[in-house]
Amino acid sequence: MIKRLINMPLLNLNRVDFLHNSIWIHATIKSKGSRCPECERFSKKIHDHYIRTISDLPVFQNRSNILLKTRKFKCVNPGCRRKVFSEQIPDILRYSRRTNRVSKILESFAVELTGKQGSTVSRQLFIAVSSSTLTRLAH
Repeated sequence: MIKRLINMPLLNLNRVDFLHNSIWIHATIKSKGSRCPECERFSKKIHDHYIRTISDLPVFQNRSNILLKTRKFKCVNPGCRRKVFSEQIPDILRYSRRTNRVSKILESFAVELTGKQGSTVSRQLFIAVSSSTLTRLAH
């Protein structure tokens, strides 16, 4: 059920926890390796991993967070300047703390409403952000 609601085919959903009116989805990326953003060479050599916390759309009036275990890979091209890089998926922008679909909603609030109004509406929709975040998105 949650897998359909999340609708991100490139993710493996490993576990779902419900804690304090929040849904925590533990996930990994399905790919066997990743392409270096610098030289485009494909690598399967894992260097390390880290956990990203990504907010997503609410599920049944509960905040939804994805704990994404992201792998770092070693670039296999000896001539490449980039030695280590992280795997990426199109549903979540690099360095972002929210999914693209949440970002689109917040960006429309930022353009259509004032920062304070947008913040109030986002809180009511269980994707709370501050008024300064919305102002930053508008710029």
